[in-house]
Amino acid sequence: MKFLIKDANVVLENSVKKKDILVKNGIIYEIKNNIKNKEDAILVDANNLFCMPGLVDLHVHLREPGFVEKETIRTGSLAAAKGGVTSLVCMANTNPVIDNVESLKFLKKIIKKQNVKIYPVAAITKNLKGKKLVDFSVLKEFGAVGFSDDGFFLENSSLMKTAMKKAKKLNVPIFSHCEDYFLSAENKFETDCEAVAVARDVALCYITNCPVHICHVSSFFSVTIIREAKKLKVPVTAQTCPHYFMLTKKERLKKDPNFKMNPPLASTKDKLAIEQALLDGTIDCIATDHAPHEEKSKENFETAANGVVGLETSLACTITKFYKTNKMSLPKIVNLLSTNPAKILKLKKTGAIKKGWAADIILVDLNKKWKVTKDCFLSKSKNSPFIGKTLTAKITHTFCEGKLIYKDI
Repeated sequence: MKFLIKDANVVLENSVKKKDILVKNGIIYEIKNNIKNKEDAILVDANNLFCMPGLVDLHVHLREPGFVEKETIRTGSLAAAKGGVTSLVCMANTNPVIDNVESLKFLKKIIKKQNVKIYPVAAITKNLKGKKLVDFSVLKEFGAVGFSDDGFFLENSSLMKTAMKKAKKLNVPIFSHCEDYFLSAENKFETDCEAVAVARDVALCYITNCPVHICHVSSFFSVTIIREAKKLKVPVTAQTCPHYFMLTKKERLKKDPNFKMNPPLASTKDKLAIEQALLDGTIDCIATDHAPHEEKSKENFETAANGVVGLETSLACTITKFYKTNKMSLPKIVNLLSTNPAKILKLKKTGAIKKGWAADIILVDLNKKWKVTKDCFLSKSKNSPFIGKTLTAKITHTFCEGKLIYKDI
C-alpha cells in the first residue's frame, strides 16, 4: 500500500519542517517538498497537522494470558494505536508468567496477529518468586528482548548480579522494578523505598556493566542517584510516566482508586525533580506503565489494585505539560517518547522520521483540546488518573509499517 502524506509539519531530529512524505511497502520512501503523486498513492492531507514517529513504549502490561477481564492483547493493541504507540514492550507478570519457552511461544502467537509491534520481556526469576533464575539464553533465542520481574523487586543482590551478568553476555537489558520491601512495609507511600533499591541496582549495573533500565522513576533521590551514575558512564537508563510529572500526592489523598499506583504519587519536590530530569536527559524516556484493572479491582482505595491505564493519554499529557508551556521542543518530546526508547531496545530503523526507515508515523493536531472521559478509551479498562482533565493534542492518524491502523473519526 502506498500513502502520500501532504503538507505535514514533520518533526525531525533537530527541527520541524513542512514536508511531504511518500510511504511505499511499509517504508518511508521520500521526505521532501512537493512530491508528485505519480504512483496513485492514497493521499493524506496533513495540512495544519504535525507528523511524528510512532511512540515506543517500554513498559506495558497487556495482562494476557491470565487476566483477560482487565485487558487482552487485542484491546491493548487497539488502545496503543489510538494513543500513537506503534511499538511496545509487554511485561512478564501474566498467568502463567512468561518464564519459559512454552508461555513465550503462546504469547508470540497472539502478538503476531496485532497491528502494532509488541516485544515481550521474560521474567528474571521463575514465577517471579526471586528464587531461581530463568533460562536466559533460551528465552532470548525465542524472542525475549529483555528480562524483568516488574511488579516485584529481586531482593537477593547476589542473584540479581548473576542475572545482570547473563543479560550482559546476551546484550539485552534488565528492566528493574526498584522497591525495597522492608522500607515500603513501614510506609508504602514514601519514596525512600524506591531510592534505596535504585542505589542497589545502579551499583550492580556499575559492577557488571550490564545495561539496566530503571522503571517508573518517581522520586528526587532516585533522580539524583541516576544522574550521578551517568556522570560515571554507568550503563543505566531510566523511564518515568506521565502521572509522575503531572500529579502529586495531593491527588492521592483524595482516596480515588484511580490515583493509586506503585510507586505512589509523591511530593511536589519529587514531581519537579522528574520534570528537570526529563529536561536535562537524566531520565531517558517516557513510558506509561499501562496497568489496566477492571472496575471491581478499583472499587475502594485501601484495597484497590495498583496501576493506571496510560497508552491513550501519554502523548497528550506530554504535549500539554511541556510543549504548551514552552518548556520543551517537539524534537525533544519525540526523543523521549520514540527515539530514545527505540535506542534502548536496539530497535532498527524506527523511532524517527527518516528516509528508508519503517513508516511508523503519527499525525497529530497539536491544538485540539479534549476532555478525558471513560468513553475515550479503547482499552478494556478505564482506570485513568486523568479522567475529567482537559488535555491538548489529538492523534488523527496512526500508521504502523505503512498500514493505517487508527484514524480519528
